[in-house]
Amino acid sequence: MTRLILTTCDAGAGALIRAGFADVVIPFDFRFVWGPLPPDAELATLLAPRSPEQDPAVPYWLDFLDRRRRGTIGRKGLGLIELCEQCERVELWIDPVPNAQLILVHPFGVA
Repeated sequence: MTRLILTTCDAGAGALIRAGFADVVIPFDFRFVWGPLPPDAELATLLAPRSPEQDPAVPYWLDFLDRRRRGTIGRKGLGLIELCEQCERVELWIDPVPNAQLILVHPFGVA
């Protein structure tokens, strides 16, 4: 895999995939605008690799993607950092809306 795009817009992710801009496009749809931020430990667990014996009830960062879009990434159980390490290029396509900007500046980072 050579190019990964992380975006904050699901509709935009679909358009980027159809246009062939990247090998993989993953939208992040965390909602940070309303209410308290999730604890750092919860976000770390969410973005961590998933082992086959891990309880499927524990949230995983690719759970919100359908199986077709998850592809081999979901089957390998990669965490976000592990996925980024396998790519030659990682790009952030962040919308100007407030929630997207909060995702961009949140301390858990994207990569």
